[in-house]
Amino acid sequence: MAELGIGLVPCAPPGRGFLPAQIALAWVYAQAERLGVSVVPIPGTRHSERLDQNVASLDVELDDDALAQLQPLSDQVQGGRYADRGVR
Repeated sequence: MAELGIGLVPCAPPGRGFLPAQIALAWVYAQAERLGVSVVPIPGTRHSERLDQNVASLDVELDDDALAQLQPLSDQVQGGRYADRGVR
């Protein structure tokens, strides 16, 4: 989430061991119901460990309270995926 300019996820379920990226992917999945469309995030990774973590994000269940806490964070996201220095 750092690449999106978001430094912390305050509603990460304590004691459940989910990573911020898993919470972010779970939020994206949850948008399908809210928007009434199919949503398929395609996170990039270079490491198989990260791929396993991304797949595990399917196990993250965000309730309405968690989604409400995340919404203000998503409203802060601006700009493209990469900063100019990150484009290859």
